[in-house]
Amino acid sequence: GLAAIMAKKWPEDYRYLKEALPSWLLFYNLAGYDYYPEKRIEYQRKDVLGITRQLGVEAKKAIGEISANDVLKTVQQPSGEPYWKLRYRGGCEDIFFLTIYSKLENQIRAMYRLVEEDGYPVSDMGVYVQPVVQGTSVHCEFNLFYDPANPAEVERVRRLSAAAVRTLLDHGAFFSRPYGESAAMIMNRNAAGVLALSRIKKVLDPNNILNTGKLCF
Repeated sequence: GLAAIMAKKWPEDYRYLKEALPSWLLFYNLAGYDYYPEKRIEYQRKDVLGITRQLGVEAKKAIGEISANDVLKTVQQPSGEPYWKLRYRGGCEDIFFLTIYSKLENQIRAMYRLVEEDGYPVSDMGVYVQPVVQGTSVHCEFNLFYDPANPAEVERVRRLSAAAVRTLLDHGAFFSRPYGESAAMIMNRNAAGVLALSRIKKVLDPNNILNTGKLCF
């Protein structure tokens, strides 16, 4: 994913970066804000150094030709055209959900197993993990890239995406924004959520004219 985001010349830069970048990369930044910024940065740096020593890794300001500052500038502005997810193959199927750290590792392992068993190239799957709500939970996202002009690839990714949702649901994933063909499957496992949504729907849309046929309505 990062290779597609940071590539300036296509496809030369993409191929080089895909080979040069590690399989997993953690990007973070430290912020001092308005009150006592120097002290905030000081203790944050000490905390990061302590964590990296404990894990046996080294924090770097750059990997190869990509600096942390370059990444920060890139993610702070809209993607150029074509959108970065469409640069590699032309199409991308996203599978995203919320989870907690104690479940995350098993969910990622389950997804890798599913992809390998299906024969989809593991190196072509993007994985994005972002802590949310002050690190109490996690947004996890898998990206399956494919050629939309190839019916076999379209069908394969459609089938793999549905299987992934079922597998991840079994491993405790929470799909807070269900959409597409998997929406019914997700909602059918959440009776309490369907009931709450139905009650809200009756209040806000008593004549049922908004998004008719979407989700559980």
